[in-house]
Amino acid sequence: MKASFFIPLLFLCVSANSQSRTEDTNNPARAIIKLSPLHFFSQTLELSVETLDPNYTRAFQISVALRSGQAEYIEGRGGGVTLAYRKYVRPLSTPSVRDPAVFQGIYYSVYLKGDVFQGEEDYWGQSQFFKTKENVRSIGPGFIIGLQRTIFQVLYMDVYIGGGIKFADVTYDGTAPDDQINYDLFHPAYEGIYPAVGLKIGVGL
Repeated sequence: MKASFFIPLLFLCVSANSQSRTEDTNNPARAIIKLSPLHFFSQTLELSVETLDPNYTRAFQISVALRSGQAEYIEGRGGGVTLAYRKYVRPLSTPSVRDPAVFQGIYYSVYLKGDVFQGEEDYWGQSQFFKTKENVRSIGPGFIIGLQRTIFQVLYMDVYIGGGIKFADVTYDGTAPDDQINYDLFHPAYEGIYPAVGLKIGVGL
């Protein structure tokens, strides 16, 4: 008796859930979690969450990154947080001309990024090798423009380009190098103007 009552009830719940999911696909998700695959090249895992307003014209995004190392260090680890505000000039709910089931939006965004990193390295100085730990703290504002669109109605592709300025503070646990070091663009301690170009792949929550 209980089984005969439970099975129709289960079927009803599954049908209602399926209908709800079908209706949800008529519009983009209002919360999207994204992964940045290009950051893998700098030994960094970055995840982002974007939340949009009901009109899909404004959004806030927070990104959290974990870094496992840097080629110039023996060992290294760090992390960072980026806060961003987005304004969609073309709402994300705009259908594509070629495929009305595909939604896409064009946006501009201002952001603030903060990072910390600690690396251990050996360097040559005063006719001998020294071992030291380098502590890096950096912060930088920036501006980007981008395009986000749906793929197969379940995935999201976010491509952007822009730039910002980065300020870094470097301290040492141990003997500091005698000469000033010129860091390249991808080094945690780099300071100056830098480009922001990226691709993120996401799913709706």
